[in-house]
Amino acid sequence: MNLLKASHIIFGLILSTFALYSYFMAFLVWPSSEEAIAKAGSFGDTFGVLTSLFSGLAFAGLILTVLLQRQELKESREIFKKQKFEDAFYRLLDFHQRNLNAISIKGDVLNPDNSNLKPGVDTLNLLLKKLTSETSSHTFYLKNESTAPLYEQQLFTKIQSILTPQARYLGTLESLFFLIEKELEDPRERVIYWKIIISQLTSVEKKYIFFQCLVAPPNNLTRRLIHESGVFSDLFSGAHLRPRHHKLYEKIHGIKYIKPHLYSDKPYSQTEIEEIRIKHGDIIRDLRKKERQKQSNLPDQKENTNADP
Repeated sequence: MNLLKASHIIFGLILSTFALYSYFMAFLVWPSSEEAIAKAGSFGDTFGVLTSLFSGLAFAGLILTVLLQRQELKESREIFKKQKFEDAFYRLLDFHQRNLNAISIKGDVLNPDNSNLKPGVDTLNLLLKKLTSETSSHTFYLKNESTAPLYEQQLFTKIQSILTPQARYLGTLESLFFLIEKELEDPRERVIYWKIIISQLTSVEKKYIFFQCLVAPPNNLTRRLIHESGVFSDLFSGAHLRPRHHKLYEKIHGIKYIKPHLYSDKPYSQTEIEEIRIKHGDIIRDLRKKERQKQSNLPDQKENTNADP
């Protein structure tokens, strides 16, 4: 029971008591006589205790009002805190997008004419393609577990040299993660805002962030926040990463990537479809035959159409 409902009940009881008392006094002195009025006066004197009770109830009502105002103030503060968080969250999300669009690398990294590349996702995509190109020649090391570390070492070297950390882009991303962890206590609320961030990331960004987390120094805050978020697999779903990259990440950082289950609802089961194929095989063959004949006649129809004046 909340304070507002309790106050309504208390004041209702007080008014009901006064109403009953007034009715009783009217009944007692009717019909009016000196003896009845004298008795009523004596009886009324006994209600001093009732007066004290109502005075106490009035004081209790005052305390109840103070508590109610305190509760409303607390709720107002929580609403203000939530609004303040959302304002900071969406401003950071906007800064993050701006920093993405500002990513620009000199052309000497990827092409010899030293021209500026198109900024944003296209730049990251070209860098990732260069990484794939320069590491693909070392994948033969993966054919044997004994030589696999040679590929892993080469991959780390190329990531660190080609995928240079974009400080402002990664900085705003880290700030978003940290804001969620610091300001939201409810894990369910955290997941909501995590998913908002994930929905704004392209597959190219996810892949870039994955490799940055893979090779980041120990105790990297961004990586720690991602690991503790509980949405690791959702974050890197759709990043088009190879299984060997996921296995390497699990080997080094102990975090396993769980591939999301893609559920596809269909109107009929596979068993029902097979039964239709068996039961109506003759009809299916006849339909296919007619379709092949139709397709074979298409060129002739086109020629006849062109020949008409």
